[in-house]
Amino acid sequence: MTPADFQPALTHCYFCGQPDKILLPTKAGVSVQDCHGKIIDREPCARCADFMKAGIIVFSIDEAHSEPGEEPYRTGDLVVVTPDGFDRVIATLRPHVVPQALGTLDAQQAFAHKHRFTFLPEALMRTLGLLEPESR
Repeated sequence: MTPADFQPALTHCYFCGQPDKILLPTKAGVSVQDCHGKIIDREPCARCADFMKAGIIVFSIDEAHSEPGEEPYRTGDLVVVTPDGFDRVIATLRPHVVPQALGTLDAQQAFAHKHRFTFLPEALMRTLGLLEPESR
């Protein structure tokens, strides 16, 4: 392999979006440089794995930029709450949710406990006190 053939690439963590793993070519003539920054690894990076051990990661999303059925548009904010703390957040939301959406709320709660992450709208996270109020 020549130095020109040996161009590494970085993957990104699916959860936080930060650079994660280094991809190296394993055969002569195979280039991974075109993949640089374009591969999202669904395995959490070390930082996110530590967060998931500590609790549930709640990612802030912008609903105005999110399309139904697509990955949510993340604002870059995240908080880690204990499973009990997350259940208290859900309990706070429950009285304000229309009855037709309670199944969705229950499903989101179960998903968060199983997978250790979830998404909530940024405005809701600010209202719940999970994020600082927006300064104007």
